[in-house]
Amino acid sequence: MSEDNPTIHGTLVQVEQQGLLLRGPSGSGKSDLALRLIAGSFANDICTTPPKLVADDRVIIEQRGSKLYGRAPKTLKGLLEIRHIGIETVPFVSEAAITALVEFKPVTALERLPKKTWDTEQLLGVNLPLIALDQSEASAPIKLIFAAKKLTETTDVK
Repeated sequence: MSEDNPTIHGTLVQVEQQGLLLRGPSGSGKSDLALRLIAGSFANDICTTPPKLVADDRVIIEQRGSKLYGRAPKTLKGLLEIRHIGIETVPFVSEAAITALVEFKPVTALERLPKKTWDTEQLLGVNLPLIALDQSEASAPIKLIFAAKKLTETTDVK
C-alpha cells in the first residue's frame, strides 16, 4: 500500500462492518461524531462489534476492483482530535472498505421519512450510498448504527 494514493479530508469509521466516510468542512463535527460513536455505551447493546475509528482528518483512499478502501496516514493511525482536549488514541482498525458517504445537513433540510432506497454519490468513480443526517443531534451516533445495519441488510458488504 502506497502513501501515494489520493487523500481526502474526512473521518472514516467502521460500524457494523460498514466503512462510513464522514465528510464536511473543518469544524463541522466529523471528529466529534466519531468520538460519540466510538464511546457510546449504547453501542455495546445493539452492535455486533463496537464501532471503531479508521482515520480522522485525512483518509487515504485505494481502489481495488470496484471497491474503495480507506486508511489513515501512518502518522495519524489510531489518533482522533478531541476538540478542546487534544489528540488522543482511540480504538481503531487499520483499514475499512468505504461503503457509504455521510453528509451533514441541518435537521430542517432532512426528510422525516426518507425514501426506501439510498441516494448515491460517486467517489473516485464508485457509486456509494449517501446518508444524510444532522451531526449535532444527540441521536446522530445511534442513527449511524441503524443506517449501517440497514446497509448490511441491503448490500453484499459484510
